Amino acid sequence: MQKLIKVSYSGLDTRGIYLYTDKVNAIDDKWIKKQSQSTYKFVIRKTVTINMKKLNRKEVMTVSGITLYQALQKVIQRVPEFINEIKNPKVQPKVQLLTVKEVWDKFFVHKTTATSITKVWRKSTSTVMTSSFKILAKPYIGNMMVLDVKKADIEDTMTKLTQRGLGASSSHKLLNTLFPMFEWYFEREEIDKRNPCSFKLPALDNKREVTMNQQEISDLYKSIYNFPDEVYRNILIMLAHGRRSNEVLSLHSDDVDGDYFTITKDKNKAKKDMIYKLPMEVREYASKQDGYVFASTRTAKHITGSALHKQWKKIAPLDFHMHDLRHLIATGLNDSDTQLESISRVLGHTVKSITGTYITDTTKAADMKYDVVTKYLEDIKSKWKIE
Repeated sequence: MQKLIKVSYSGLDTRGIYLYTDKVNAIDDKWIKKQSQSTYKFVIRKTVTINMKKLNRKEVMTVSGITLYQALQKVIQRVPEFINEIKNPKVQPKVQLLTVKEVWDKFFVHKTTATSITKVWRKSTSTVMTSSFKILAKPYIGNMMVLDVKKADIEDTMTKLTQRGLGASSSHKLLNTLFPMFEWYFEREEIDKRNPCSFKLPALDNKREVTMNQQEISDLYKSIYNFPDEVYRNILIMLAHGRRSNEVLSLHSDDVDGDYFTITKDKNKAKKDMIYKLPMEVREYASKQDGYVFASTRTAKHITGSALHKQWKKIAPLDFHMHDLRHLIATGLNDSDTQLESISRVLGHTVKSITGTYITDTTKAADMKYDVVTKYLEDIKSKWKIE
């Protein structure tokens, strides 16, 4: 996330001038001279005293197509004009009073429209952000007037999320969802107001150690392969093969070709099409589907993550997350002396080499990934017959 950093340059009056950047924590002559032609976003903050009253004003200024030094000079030239405008204000139209929900709707259109001047969200990003807003923000501050939202309201929302039993990641998602919305709206309406989401939370520790003995692992996989509901059983088997839940739930019949399926680049983190082989137990079911492979019986849409989570809780060991199945398969394959590159391919991670970026997934590679996982799972399943 970009920070607002004070600009300093010897011989130039840079008082009240700031730059948005995520590259450095301090801006000086040496760093400014190194920057080439690009787009730079500045903030001018000035305090003017009129009739014994101090007025604090802010202006956002974006400069493109020139070096940072040249851009800074343009901003400095703008400062006297800006101060004069503060002292002699024109009658400004009143800002339309909108709720947080109404601003979100406008922000969503802005971020999903091809003509947007900023980076447009991918389909997967827009889905995640919409879900985060509906679950984490809308129930608590959705009907508040956007200009009334304070830092305390955001903190209260995070407290309520914790009381609902949601983990620390929910607070991070809340800030990541709302911060860009407030920034966009305040800049668009030229409102000099501090972003209520502009504070830091402790960094998340994403490293989870999945500790299970062989009997517990065997019992979990047995519960998955014997899950009573056919649709959810097939989903869980796909997850047991290392797929992410969003990759499985969004799978469409158009992405299935015989025994193989493609996770398109808009649905995975590698940002390229990835081919996998359907588990044997899922193939017949998948071949009969038209539309979403795992569609809801009530709607034409796919089964939701929350619906899947309810089913998962019926068989999940205590404090064992659905995503931990990926950790489990990775650990199992590693313990079976599977090459690290093969494990990376199974999990859908980008191969960490220069040539990995240019490797195109094929059905041959899909066979390799399938064989690696199947061998491991079949070894576990073979012990059920002996018991």
